[in-house]
Amino acid sequence: MLIEGLEINGPEYWEIRHRRESWPRTSAWAMDIVSEQIAPESAVLEVGCGQGAFAALLKQRRMDLDVVAIDISASAIDRAKKTYGDQVDFRVADVFTLKAQIPETFDYIITIQNFEHWTPDRHIPAMRSLWSRLRPGGGVFFTGVGKAWDLTQMNYGPMEYNGQAIMAPNDYHYNNWNEQEVYDLFNNHACKARHVKFWRRRGKDRVVAEATKS
Repeated sequence: MLIEGLEINGPEYWEIRHRRESWPRTSAWAMDIVSEQIAPESAVLEVGCGQGAFAALLKQRRMDLDVVAIDISASAIDRAKKTYGDQVDFRVADVFTLKAQIPETFDYIITIQNFEHWTPDRHIPAMRSLWSRLRPGGGVFFTGVGKAWDLTQMNYGPMEYNGQAIMAPNDYHYNNWNEQEVYDLFNNHACKARHVKFWRRRGKDRVVAEATKS
């Protein structure tokens, strides 16, 4: 979708958002799950890390982990580095081209509410990219909003583009999830998960899943 020439979910869109807005909070519920499930002394990659709150808190809770966190927005990574210093290895990179940009492989990859921002035709390319950086037996932690969320009613207010205030509807949420849809996401011609484990937060209808690579 375009707003006066601005591609929602494109690099420029997120660059503007992160340049203007501060996002210091993260999902405490997801953090409790992920930090407890990750094996000791693991190498961890968070993709779409935004301004780094989740990755930094994970490192603070689990000092034994080697944590790399990436985002497509240079402004987001700049904010993360200024806020958290070198606690985490923050890098600018695109989730869809990880193999070309990130030489390492990882025991775990974390994606916090990223897939709902991508149109369905981008899900398999994203999974293929994640799988390319995941070691055999490694796990991908996925979080997303559940079916109780009405995506048509989730709206943001004004944002600035080219010096003008515009209304940006929250159309960048393209998906909400049930367990079967998440399972199918991890089992297709791009990747095959040996096991998918789910946690659900009923009050706010959010999903956390861990998929284990064969």
